[in-house]
Amino acid sequence: MPDLPSTSPMPSTAGSDKARARRSQWQLIAALGGFLVLVAVVLFGVHAQNRWHETTLEAEKIAANLAQVLAEHAGRVFDASNLVASQASAMAAGRSWDEVERSEAGFRALQSLDERFDYISAVWLVDADGTTRLTSRAFPAPRISVGDREHFRRLRAGEEGPTVSTLLRSRVVPEANIVLSSPIRDAEGRFRGAALVVIDPTYFKSFYRSVEASYPASIDLFRSDRSVIIRHPPLPEDQAIGLRKWPDLPPELTLVDSGVVDGVTSEADNVGLLEVYRRVKDFPLYVSVGIPQPAISARWREAVMQQGAFALAALAALLLPVVTALSLARQEERARVDLETMNRSLEARVQERTAEVQRSAEGLRTLLAEKDALLREVHHRVKNNLQIISSLLNLHSGKFKSQEVRRSFTDCLAQVRAMGLVHELLYRSPNMAEIDFEEYLRVLGERLQTAYGRDVPVDLRIRAMPLHFDLDTTIPLALIVTEAMTNAFKHAFPEGRSGTIEVEVAQNGPATTIRIIDNGVGLPESWDRLQPRSLGLTLMRVLADQIDARIDYVRDPGTEVRLTLDQKADDVVAVQPSA
Repeated sequence: MPDLPSTSPMPSTAGSDKARARRSQWQLIAALGGFLVLVAVVLFGVHAQNRWHETTLEAEKIAANLAQVLAEHAGRVFDASNLVASQASAMAAGRSWDEVERSEAGFRALQSLDERFDYISAVWLVDADGTTRLTSRAFPAPRISVGDREHFRRLRAGEEGPTVSTLLRSRVVPEANIVLSSPIRDAEGRFRGAALVVIDPTYFKSFYRSVEASYPASIDLFRSDRSVIIRHPPLPEDQAIGLRKWPDLPPELTLVDSGVVDGVTSEADNVGLLEVYRRVKDFPLYVSVGIPQPAISARWREAVMQQGAFALAALAALLLPVVTALSLARQEERARVDLETMNRSLEARVQERTAEVQRSAEGLRTLLAEKDALLREVHHRVKNNLQIISSLLNLHSGKFKSQEVRRSFTDCLAQVRAMGLVHELLYRSPNMAEIDFEEYLRVLGERLQTAYGRDVPVDLRIRAMPLHFDLDTTIPLALIVTEAMTNAFKHAFPEGRSGTIEVEVAQNGPATTIRIIDNGVGLPESWDRLQPRSLGLTLMRVLADQIDARIDYVRDPGTEVRLTLDQKADDVVAVQPSA
């Protein structure tokens, strides 16, 4: 058999194409992996920057809320101290300083004022030279002069007051204190001395020490001239006295009611602070809350590290299926055509269903409009029926000659009209579920003043927040307020005397307070015996029980009816006081 010629195998172009395809595939995988890593790094950087901004804003908000609370607390302390100073000043009115100095009754009265508040250490009365004449500490008063004290010199120079001192070393006891000074003037307005209320700094220190916040915070109570009165955490007394706020900032820095000062350094430990300050209402004082920048940075790093660990895990999870995703790309292409066909069918069904939903929504809107119209018609008819009842009562009252019977009819008419006004306002309101109580008070006040103001020259002032109550709450509230205002018009100003009736509505935390105040003759001495037999007062007490409210009466001076509603109003906006 002849030998066959030998043949060598031809190189396979298909194999080289597959190798190039595999190399391209790995290059694509590497490029995709690198792209994912780059995107993850960029997103992590953006997230870290946003997180820093959020953490800073959160710290600023915490400091602002805490500063607001502390400023309100300081305002209450200094308001009470100023009231004590005013009461102490009244003891010197119309009396010589020698008479004041010899008055044991005045000494006991000052002791009573001193003991009323835990944070008041002493009350002093000093003459125009600053020499002590009477004090709650001892009788007779020790001879001490405060004529060189800065807070007293300011009053003597003509400042209206009250003035608040810096932290001072006491000349009587071995401890520092704070002094609120109020001027005492004669009938011609000339300065003749001052009432000094000594406030214990440890009260503020103890209170600030009890404050809990999510950040370690430094707290300062300081004056408008940036003299620090109280520092927390506390400094040694020799450092605390004469301490200045923000000594590195220019002295001409103007303080507004609230502000933020960032990047200042704490004098105690040389740590950077983010500080927020708030003004104490009615006093040239401020409270600042500072959060250390290292604490803000630590919280930011903790949040970013947690997010970073999650991002790394997510990136690993993304890179793992990349290779599998490439191998499935061809299968996905075949499935894509089938999916597009299914999508077109699904879109047609979605459009059909959307049309049905739109038709149903249109029907619901029509039903809601009909319901709203029916509710408005109901309130309108109730208001008209109450008007008819009011007219009938008015006609029948004219048949009786007894003034007591006619007054009873008048009181009943006022209550019916009060309920009618509720339904009238609901009829006009865009929201049928609740009523604007501020608008109700203004309309009610105008109508009562028209009804009674012709015989009683009374100035009616209403200061109310825009509050919204539901109907179940509004009806009892309306009847209580109507009864209280009617009583004020009828009984507070006998024999044609003039005066003022004030209605105040305020929100204090979860409670709403409604106060009806007059400066009339006040409640009679037999008030405690008359109260159980009074139909109007019994009605007010029963109505208050219906809405879980508490009603209190203050007798002197004038009369105050205070209604405290523990539930919170549905809608509270900024106070818009008006007369």
